[in-house]
Amino acid sequence: MAKERSEKNKINKAKYTFFHTIGSKTSVEIREEERMKNVDIKETSRVEMFLLTHKPKDGNKTKDGTSRIVSELEKAITLHPEVEESTTQDDLFSQVLGKERPDFVRIYGKGVAPTDLWGTKSTIEIQKIIDEVKRNARVEMQEEMQDKINSHRKKKRKEEKAQRKHVESKSKESKAKKAKVLKDLNVPEHSPTMSPNMTLNELKTKTPQKGNFSGAKLKKSGKK
Repeated sequence: MAKERSEKNKINKAKYTFFHTIGSKTSVEIREEERMKNVDIKETSRVEMFLLTHKPKDGNKTKDGTSRIVSELEKAITLHPEVEESTTQDDLFSQVLGKERPDFVRIYGKGVAPTDLWGTKSTIEIQKIIDEVKRNARVEMQEEMQDKINSHRKKKRKEEKAQRKHVESKSKESKAKKAKVLKDLNVPEHSPTMSPNMTLNELKTKTPQKGNFSGAKLKKSGKK
């Protein structure tokens, strides 16, 4: 009897296209370990469990089909992260590896049927709707957040533009006043003795002396 069972196991094992890398541990033990590590996080998904129990620990590729499945799952997660979170029978794991048998659910092991996890067809449909609503809610929240960010950026750009205009207006006003003072003093605007950084008060209090300004008319000194 034991010999027949051994031969049957060999035949069944030969049909496998990939193997786990957890040694004597069971997937149930691994799942419980993950639950204890992350008590505040959702239950470990089948995709996460497959990667935990089948991905080579040393990072090397395997000779069986495991590396291909791991690669496909990781690629699928990247392309469709929202599906990986699904708790329905139509999750990412099933999309990559195919539908489950009526009496067996991969990763959960023997004795667990699809209806034990996901219920009847009607409850599965309800769960699909719930998952769809959750996905839509996340999308709406992301769009709302992006709208707020864009609105804030637009407001900031508008404020910066108004500030630049104000600074430019003040600068032009200051230059016009300086030009008027220089004109009143009969001083050439680009005189080498005049600093462009002089304030209006400095310009007003500066009295032209002989030789100070090229071409200056010394009317205020009374000399001709």
